[in-house]
Amino acid sequence: MEAPGDRPLSVEVLRGTQSKRLVVVLPARGASLSGADATKTKEELQAIEELITTFKGELSDLEADRKALLGQASSPVLGSLPGVQATIVGDDGQNMVLIPGGEFIMGGKEPIRISLDAFYIDQYEVTNEMWDRVAVSKRRPKSLCDRCPVIAVSWYEAKTYCEKVGKRLPTEAEWEKAARGPDGLPYVWGQNFRPGLANVKSAADKFSFTGPIESFALDKSVYGVYNLSGNVSEWVDWWYQKGYYATMPRSNPKGPVRGDFKIYRGGSWKSRQEETRTTAREWSFPEEQHETVGFRCAKDAS
Repeated sequence: MEAPGDRPLSVEVLRGTQSKRLVVVLPARGASLSGADATKTKEELQAIEELITTFKGELSDLEADRKALLGQASSPVLGSLPGVQATIVGDDGQNMVLIPGGEFIMGGKEPIRISLDAFYIDQYEVTNEMWDRVAVSKRRPKSLCDRCPVIAVSWYEAKTYCEKVGKRLPTEAEWEKAARGPDGLPYVWGQNFRPGLANVKSAADKFSFTGPIESFALDKSVYGVYNLSGNVSEWVDWWYQKGYYATMPRSNPKGPVRGDFKIYRGGSWKSRQEETRTTAREWSFPEEQHETVGFRCAKDAS
């Protein structure tokens, strides 16, 4: 119970959808504490100090994210290719975003620097309504809505779709640069996982399956490419080969020339937190179809 002259001190820290609040009642200025009261107040102040330290860490992460965004915004988009547009519209009606040429950090445990030429990539995953217009096959793969990403398509079907609209599947290196930006962000939005920002296996988002592609405005890379962390994983044009990263070309790598499995990247509506990192990768036989896997297309900028 507060006494006259006491000073309530309240600290609240919010993280994602959770919050923690501590209230400490300090004695009036000039008053002294002893015994149990002094011990309790000291413990409460230490708890607040820990919260403040955590908060400073969050601010540091946000500042790193801000610098990454500002750095990308201020970097030349395509100085060597004058007249190239920042966005174009593909033959399937999908907006495509320019990913500038240059180096980026690729890989997780043993990251390397890779240089890529500029390219375009679809701003969103290919949807059911896009699939229907292009008519790759007579069947319509299972999903919930016209604006939901198409799923249960094989790598071969995804490749055929992209080619029919004058595009191609992105390489694994292109996909990763579109997700990570030039500075190798571990999540598309920054340094830490944040519940509710992507359609993944979490109670923080409202979807238990795929959702319309515009549903997660913050699941967006520094280049403005959406849903690279959640909704559906995506086929890329890259064979799986153990240890390939260590020996692959450092300029415009295309992946191994052969293999048994094709890579798919990005998190899905069924992914756990660690599977939403920009370095996470999975592989499957190219003829297989999965309810968690769709795709998006890419195109050369020159």
